[in-house]
Amino acid sequence: MKKMIFLILLVGFGASAEQLMSTKDFLKSQLASYSSMAKENFKVSEALLGELKSLAENATDQQATFYYGKDENQNIAKACTMVPQKGKEGPMVLGVCFDDKGIVNAIEIIEFNEDRGQKAKERSFLDQFKGKHPAKAGLSIGSDIHGVAGATYTSEYISEAVRKASFFHEKFVSKK
Repeated sequence: MKKMIFLILLVGFGASAEQLMSTKDFLKSQLASYSSMAKENFKVSEALLGELKSLAENATDQQATFYYGKDENQNIAKACTMVPQKGKEGPMVLGVCFDDKGIVNAIEIIEFNEDRGQKAKERSFLDQFKGKHPAKAGLSIGSDIHGVAGATYTSEYISEAVRKASFFHEKFVSKK
């Protein structure tokens, strides 16, 4: 009987990420209006990862993938990436898009695993990142971004994910 109760508790309370949106739906909503689309993978070297850790201490990323919306001249007009991120209670994935100047113009939580940080997935928090150029502004909670009361760690982790996305955009995409 004790084994059965333990198994029920283990299965019933095991961590599983909440899928808020599929990657395909996110990319379709952001890039479908462009003349063409492309995908590009980048390997994150140890040296680059060391540099990234100064902005995002929890970074362990081995690669970055960008999806592009291109204009009629085949110039990148919008670049989107999916960012895996440590959360307080489990991993999450954020979708972040940048315009051709490196400014955030879309952010969505794709997967979320936070029980206490639910308010951090609300539009009022996420929309603070839009219009910001994270490579030029630190996106620090309390100075650049207003944190969510009761979701301090989750707010920090989301901000860190946007800094990671911006770092990768700056290193891999903006020079194209």
